[in-house]
Amino acid sequence: MTISYLTPPFLFVDSQFGTATTANVKNLVNQVIDRRYQKQVQKKLFFTVSGMIGPETYDQGPKPINETSPGYPVIRKTDLSVVSGDTLKIGLRKNLSFAVSTGKVANTQLVDAEVGFDFDDIRVKVEQWRQGVMTVGGINAQRNPYESFEEIENSLLADWAAQMEDTGILYAMHYGYAPHILRQYGTTNCPPTECANVIYGNDESLGSGGLTIGSLNGTGTDNFTARTIELAEAYAAQNDFDMVMVKGQPFLVGLVSPMVWAKLFRDPDFRGAMQYSRNRGIDNPLFQNNGSIIYSNTIIFRYDKIRSVLGGNNPAGLTVAGPPGAITEAAYTGIGGGVTYDKLHSSYFLGANAIALAEGQFSKAGRIRAENDYQNIIGRAIDSIWGAQRMDFIAPGGSTVDINQSMLKILNTVI
Repeated sequence: MTISYLTPPFLFVDSQFGTATTANVKNLVNQVIDRRYQKQVQKKLFFTVSGMIGPETYDQGPKPINETSPGYPVIRKTDLSVVSGDTLKIGLRKNLSFAVSTGKVANTQLVDAEVGFDFDDIRVKVEQWRQGVMTVGGINAQRNPYESFEEIENSLLADWAAQMEDTGILYAMHYGYAPHILRQYGTTNCPPTECANVIYGNDESLGSGGLTIGSLNGTGTDNFTARTIELAEAYAAQNDFDMVMVKGQPFLVGLVSPMVWAKLFRDPDFRGAMQYSRNRGIDNPLFQNNGSIIYSNTIIFRYDKIRSVLGGNNPAGLTVAGPPGAITEAAYTGIGGGVTYDKLHSSYFLGANAIALAEGQFSKAGRIRAENDYQNIIGRAIDSIWGAQRMDFIAPGGSTVDINQSMLKILNTVI
């Protein structure tokens, strides 16, 4: 996987670097504690309504080894000084090596044998995304007695902006970037990529057995079941994911499609767990299945856009036809067991700080057409400057993913 941070437009100068040539090799400050995170939740998003968007809340400086800080799956970083095309940096301070052969023992000299800090970072691109509408017709029609076109247009545009940001976060999970970033900068500087943590089907080897999409089968054993959730929770624990803290307890957040949700509720293991471990009344998730459910330290949400937007598409197969070009999604190929791509459903399991939502300008609407012909044609538009990116950290000066400790994708069948 290659992320071209070393070529334009990602070769940039910011307040922490002196020149563009050294921008990717110098780390002068502890970047994990940038406090300029927007704490307000403003838009009517699935992720907002579900409580998934919030500020970065990791504390500055040393803390007890057993203290776990809370976090959100999607962190919102706001810098109102950035403009279209700018890049916001988010840093990660890594631990020192825990290898038993490191460090000095007994009276071996430590002076001049110390180690340095290890920082990773991601560079989140923000770009302007705009939409407009035009009202054609007599001024009397535009002032209709039911609802003015101005109110209708502003309402539709506000909803459009919210839906695009919602979709952009989902695209960032699946492809690495929000779609308008991919459209503007293409596949060279913003290459669509698969998540670094992927399990195909119900792979009990936790993804370490070299299985691929060709390992899926059409017998139904790779359908999403309670076993899948248990597998995700085990993978997150084994790979030291940053968990989302809820009332002092660590949780994963799972996002599944409606059909996966329906398949899960027909799974005997899941039904048995809900029947015997929960109350039998109307509050049991088997009867109240329109909200979130908790199973195996995982909060599961049903999210319709996972299927309607992505389908059985291959992240590495997306192509972009130049700025500001159209996106072409490609279906998975080489699927095992005679399974067709339309039977594939991606499910996402998020820890803390899985996706970065960077904002440089909040959505704003305004009148854009008021011609001299007595305003016969009236138009309005909305625009914002923002970007969304999967938290695939790279080492300074590098171009490949060094660590992703917050997100897992499991590709299941629904047969």
